[in-house]
Amino acid sequence: MKKPIFSFILLLILSSFQTQAIAEFYQDPGKKIAFQGTLYKDGKPASGEETFTFSIQIDANTTWTETQSNVQVVEGLYSVSLGSVTPLPANLFFGVNERELSIKIGNTELGRTKLFSPFEATDIKAESDLPRRVTIDNAKLDTDTVF
Repeated sequence: MKKPIFSFILLLILSSFQTQAIAEFYQDPGKKIAFQGTLYKDGKPASGEETFTFSIQIDANTTWTETQSNVQVVEGLYSVSLGSVTPLPANLFFGVNERELSIKIGNTELGRTKLFSPFEATDIKAESDLPRRVTIDNAKLDTDTVF
């Protein structure tokens, strides 16, 4: 009797680990924004690894902040993926066309730059769609092509 109960408990434990692993694998990683910049020290292009802190003021009470360590800077150029450490908020560009990005190394603010809202694809709604019926050689055709 002990053997079937032990096997059942072991099966439950293994299935819970598998379910958790599958859920983590399929979890939405969030949106990211590619960002590139230049870094100069004493008027010369910097090289090496740096730790950058990026922040975006969302509203009066909310600031998104992300620190990225070991960012490679090669001849003054660096490239990061904003949102790869701390997910970007879903409402980042809700109701606005741009946000201001602050960039720091340590306590030194390197500057601010504007991030513009990317284009967002929207479904074509039937009520706002252009006519899809086209007449060619006196024959009416339905088409998905919008002219």
